[in-house]
Amino acid sequence: MPCLLCGADDAALWRWGRDRLHGRPGWFRLVRCRRCGLVYLSPRPSRDALLAFYPDDYVSYRPPLAAEPPLRRWERGLGLARRCSVLTRRLPPGRLLDVGCGTGDFLVAMAERGWRGVGVELQPWAARRARQQGVWVLPGDLLDLPLRAGAFDAVTLWDVLEHLPDPRVALERVRGLLRPGGLAVVSVPRLDSPEGRLFGASWAGLDVPRHFTVFTRATLERMLDTAGLRVEAVEDRSGRWSACAITLRFLAEARLPTPGLRRAAAAVLGARAARLAAWPVFQVLAARGWGATMTVVARAE
Repeated sequence: MPCLLCGADDAALWRWGRDRLHGRPGWFRLVRCRRCGLVYLSPRPSRDALLAFYPDDYVSYRPPLAAEPPLRRWERGLGLARRCSVLTRRLPPGRLLDVGCGTGDFLVAMAERGWRGVGVELQPWAARRARQQGVWVLPGDLLDLPLRAGAFDAVTLWDVLEHLPDPRVALERVRGLLRPGGLAVVSVPRLDSPEGRLFGASWAGLDVPRHFTVFTRATLERMLDTAGLRVEAVEDRSGRWSACAITLRFLAEARLPTPGLRRAAAAVLGARAARLAAWPVFQVLAARGWGATMTVVARAE
């Protein structure tokens, strides 16, 4: 495939990868464009083949917040509040489109803050759960939906852009849906983060083959710019131990010699004490802009 950022057909093999998260069979080829540095999957599985890599227990399809146990609900509520603040600190309540809305928790939280939201979701089960929460969800692909140009004050893509077959075209569609001066919020794994550099093929941010594109700050900012979206801020507000724990589990599975040791490592990584101990470390990383995910806020020109 030619590069989806600069269009050059000049990519070199960067790394082979496989589905470490769910263990589906197959090896997949990640390449890096020699011209602009974008890392992407080439060739790619068909849409029908790719559906097998999104089982019902995929993390984005987790139960709605209201169905979680109290402590887990509190933890997830903090993360939702941080996401909401990215917009509420910058705009008064308005019209919001959330692309890849999952079971709708973000739109529910934004509605509580006065926003009128619409979700887009491909997975039928997740869309049904979102509707049960009172969320207006449009099923299907963002590029195919009959949405009115300039209809939204903000469009959010939380951990979505890396999954899309053509992220530049998707961002151009986002620009068209925003009113002049509206905001696009894009959150993706960051390849040039300390985690991305340190853990290599075991880094959870690669998530082959579900992630078609793996962005650095420079390649994402350039892609937003080519779509007519001017970058205003780059933040890391996640501090996600869960993603780092997945990476460490992948490392344990690859390096530890016995199933017993691997199970013990998974138990330690999943313990609440480990999450609490890691919390200050992730706050420092986020404050210094070194987090493994980046949230980019860009304004429609």
